[in-house]
Amino acid sequence: MNAKSPSVLEHRRACKGMMSLNQPITPKDNILWRFLQEMKGILIEPDKDPVVTTLPDTLQGMEALLQCPCAQKVLPRTPAVLVYGIYGKSLNRTYRGQPIYGTILCYGWRNNRFQPLSPALQTEMLDRLKELEVRV
Repeated sequence: MNAKSPSVLEHRRACKGMMSLNQPITPKDNILWRFLQEMKGILIEPDKDPVVTTLPDTLQGMEALLQCPCAQKVLPRTPAVLVYGIYGKSLNRTYRGQPIYGTILCYGWRNNRFQPLSPALQTEMLDRLKELEVRV
């Protein structure tokens, strides 16, 4: 009488690895964790000091903020990336001799993905982005 039908056992085995709605989301063990945390980055507007703020984490959000299509520059030896609009209006910064116009967004970069900037990297990048020439 207590024996379970094969379909119930198969169903339980198939669902064993699935996440329950009642289980807490553990950091770094779950892909969903990245999307639930705020995307902290640096906003660099022309003629203003860079500020740490919450930035959009999708291409559509970035393009909406910049109001045009985007391009990006991955910084060498630093886990960071600069995202900027291709139709910028006024000179903002110069990176390796190339002028970057308009608003710039700075994100963390790891495994070819955007990441929130860690507090240590925020401090380092704020220092490197203060001047007109981005220090590499």
